[in-house]
Amino acid sequence: MAADLKAKFEGKWVNVKSENLKEYLEKAGVGMIKKNIALQLTPEMVISVEGEQINVSITAGPKTTKASYKLGEQYDVEGDNPGKAVTTLVDGKMNTVITPNDTKLKPHTIVRDIVDGQLVQTMTTDGVTAKRFFQKSS
Repeated sequence: MAADLKAKFEGKWVNVKSENLKEYLEKAGVGMIKKNIALQLTPEMVISVEGEQINVSITAGPKTTKASYKLGEQYDVEGDNPGKAVTTLVDGKMNTVITPNDTKLKPHTIVRDIVDGQLVQTMTTDGVTAKRFFQKSS
């Protein structure tokens, strides 16, 4: 399983397009200033697989967020809306469910898949879905 993940997802990915991101960030509880900044940034994501350990690093502007985890095991999510997360592999897609520590916020689902050579990240919370499209970088 780890070899499949490594072959499919590992590498450096650069955001080339986003859909419905503003609405998603609003539902996710992101404040106006941070939301406006986020909408202007072009994030880069680096995914590596080392044995059973998956490492995801996302850099947007001066900020880098990192997560390291094993499939099916709960881990801590840091950042503006910290919480607990579990990532599983379903039909070749990485599915992450994040439960924020702030009980006023709804859980988030992030699904990562490779479609036509792009990494497509579909994010859903409280009935609102956004997509971010990433192109592999050398």
